[in-house]
Amino acid sequence: MRNHAPRRTMLAALMAAALGTLAQGTIWHFGDGAGLDFNGGAPAAIGGGASYSLDNSTTASDAAGNLLFYSNGVSVWDATHNVMPNGSGLLGDHDGGQCALAVHRPGTNEFYLFTVDNWNGPNGLRYSVVDMTLNGGLGDVTLKNQLLHAPSTERLEAVHNPTDGSWWLISHDWGNAQFRAYNISSTGLNTAPVLSTAGSVHSGFNYDAAGQLTASPNGSMLCCGIYDQDLFQVFDFDATTGIVSNARDLPGYNNAWGCAFSPNSERLYLTKWFDNEVHQVDLTAGTWSSVQASDMLVGNTSGNVGGYQAGYLQLGPDGKVYVAKFGQSTIAAINSPNALGTGCSFVDNAVSLGAGICNAGLCRSPMDDGPECTFSVTLSPAGGCAGQLIEFTATVLSGSPSSWQWSFSDGGSSNDPQNTTHTFSEEGVYILQLIVSEVGNACVDTAEITFTILAPGNAGLDTAIAVCKSDVLLSLNDLLSPDADPNGSWYLPGWTPTEAYFHPAIVGHTIIAYVISGNPCGPDTAYVDVEVKDCVGIETWVGPSGSLSPIPADEVLTFTTPTPRWFSTFTVIDALGQVVLSITQPNGVSDTHFDVRGLSDGQYCLLATDGSVGRSCYRFIVQHR
Repeated sequence: MRNHAPRRTMLAALMAAALGTLAQGTIWHFGDGAGLDFNGGAPAAIGGGASYSLDNSTTASDAAGNLLFYSNGVSVWDATHNVMPNGSGLLGDHDGGQCALAVHRPGTNEFYLFTVDNWNGPNGLRYSVVDMTLNGGLGDVTLKNQLLHAPSTERLEAVHNPTDGSWWLISHDWGNAQFRAYNISSTGLNTAPVLSTAGSVHSGFNYDAAGQLTASPNGSMLCCGIYDQDLFQVFDFDATTGIVSNARDLPGYNNAWGCAFSPNSERLYLTKWFDNEVHQVDLTAGTWSSVQASDMLVGNTSGNVGGYQAGYLQLGPDGKVYVAKFGQSTIAAINSPNALGTGCSFVDNAVSLGAGICNAGLCRSPMDDGPECTFSVTLSPAGGCAGQLIEFTATVLSGSPSSWQWSFSDGGSSNDPQNTTHTFSEEGVYILQLIVSEVGNACVDTAEITFTILAPGNAGLDTAIAVCKSDVLLSLNDLLSPDADPNGSWYLPGWTPTEAYFHPAIVGHTIIAYVISGNPCGPDTAYVDVEVKDCVGIETWVGPSGSLSPIPADEVLTFTTPTPRWFSTFTVIDALGQVVLSITQPNGVSDTHFDVRGLSDGQYCLLATDGSVGRSCYRFIVQHR
């Protein structure tokens, strides 16, 4: 034990981020020969442990609750309490806070054993590999003391990634505000960490390297004690990406030391080194200032060895929070940690350790990989119309999900079970993702579909126009609203289909219908009221007779007279009255040709002038293909 300065950190309960999973190893070996067996439900003292640790230790048990191995960061002992082959000389420190943490490699018989040095010592953060298939099933250390990073603080925690079953090993650098999250999957340890800068810089005197790092059982938060800053900080943690963010302070805790979350992740329990107080903070109190103000003293531990009293905290496999008591043969417990205030039921001498002695820390155990998924869901094909309420249905293929998270790519969301409804404001292609899970279970299943939302038919606005009887041809499509669907059909009275052109002299006054049909979101109709007038002036024939073709014109427009005529002048005028083309035609010609390729689509007037008779205006349309 360090005799030149205060002690350091205890454990962060290795509560996986497995959506509330609390299962963990059921055998603890810690302190000076102390041991507990949780297989019977309530913890019972056991002896035989060979390790000695002033701070945290780590123990691994199999799914049946049988001991596999344990370590104090310096040695690894097997289930017979003998040091494993190659299991000595680890570069952790039994006085190094959260000095050792075992994490299972999913889908294998291997464990990664992570260690940190005392304070911010030169050995830093390292890992070794334990293979339980070797040494007759008792295990062997096959790789040892591989450096990940130095210098490091004494903080270690592991969080489960529920989306793929992998793990995050989380540590904190010395000399900056940086967290490191290393991913452990069935393929092994990714030695390239996810780096996050958040919260305080851990630097200065050695004791800034001390203080517990703990994850909430739901994996969404971290708590970190920083001894010399008299400060706990709470962070958000993304168990999918490994990113730490959003630091929030809980100041005023002299010698900030241990921290543990309640099983429902709503309460936070805190201890201070050289102090016997156990505090509770209500994380659901509202604003962060309200959370800070919710602090309540819920218990005091007994026993005092050189000023060392309450130590690290640990959420146990039975859902209770346990409190280390330095130099004591008992540990304290919070029996109902989800409850507010003194209703949490703090008990000082809650568990006897028999002949064992507790020091500053307890024991962290590697979590299992979460249960195999016992359910799955699919989403039915979907589609619909903008502005309409659309129902989406999930089919449960197996199991009984209790949590439903619907997410639409337009920003909508829902927690409705089994089925949900949603209205899209616009047409387009959308994505729906559904994540289902079981509360208290690591099992998660995701379904996703892509679908199209159509717009209702849009024929545009009703219009009314007046035209001249002498107009040769009128383009009905030019009368449509800019937002109208161009794929509709035109109908004369009596729903007689017609082309998209109107001959005023032939049809006369009428109402023409424009219909959008065949749209699954509903048809739409717009009406054009065409009034035909006997216009006077330039539209009345007073000059040379003739005809235009073709109409609409694309490249060449031809003016034809019944018989060859004498000298004539032709002028093309656009809708704004501007002259855009002119030709002087010699006598004795029946056909006059106009190159209209340079004209824009639209309506024009051909003004034909005969020197001996007069002039006429012929309307025509240019429409380039």
